[in-house]
Amino acid sequence: TWGCNAKANVPRDVLAVMKQNGCRVLLVGYESGNQQILHNIKKGILVTKAREFTRDAHELGLIIHGTFILGLPGETLETIEETTRYAMELNPHTIQVSLAAPYPGTFLYKQATENGWFSGTDMLLDDGGNQIAQLSYPHLSSAVIFDKVEEMYRRFYFRPRKIGAKDDPQRAEGRELRRDLHPVLPDEVRAANAKGAPVHRRDHPVAGERLEAGRLADRDPALAGGRHDRPRDGVLGVPLDAGPPYDAARLV
Repeated sequence: TWGCNAKANVPRDVLAVMKQNGCRVLLVGYESGNQQILHNIKKGILVTKAREFTRDAHELGLIIHGTFILGLPGETLETIEETTRYAMELNPHTIQVSLAAPYPGTFLYKQATENGWFSGTDMLLDDGGNQIAQLSYPHLSSAVIFDKVEEMYRRFYFRPRKIGAKDDPQRAEGRELRRDLHPVLPDEVRAANAKGAPVHRRDHPVAGERLEAGRLADRDPALAGGRHDRPRDGVLGVPLDAGPPYDAARLV
């Protein structure tokens, strides 16, 4: 399988061909839910087209990691709210919310310099390597923009539709990967697994790895196989209290 970056205007027939040929995930830069801001940054995309693209991708079973940016020219509290609601409406499987970054040599840097938008310094990272909210507007401070990033994450993920998304392809993918891995394990691993016993195979190329796909940490009986009810983590169904790095695999 494979994934790629995609602009939010790829036609459905192209998406279908990509899916048929092993495409699994798309990284899509939506940036903003406000059309004027998209025009301001010359994004070259319409929110109506992005909605259509996202609907098509969902229907075809493609996973979307959507990226958004807060603090672009034209941003207000109202447009931030618009973008947050837009992200929840599109409902990509995961999101990344970034701060507008005026890198030297870019048009945004030129705008920020000419208009006095820099919030004290033009450094983009703090001493720990974390991104700083650099742009501050007369009507919207950099501190508010910075806080809105965390708020957007909370509002997107902590809602019933996302928390209870049992049809999420990532969950299904985790179950499929466990099933696909089962034949490659040694006979003794499969035999022990059939008895419900933990198998310590630190040197095994599959069982010894901490695989993250799906990240299934729940009490789903379908994952526990009826053998124990401890929360499980990762595609191998390893008990959470096994402790990292995991050296046991209990496939179901």
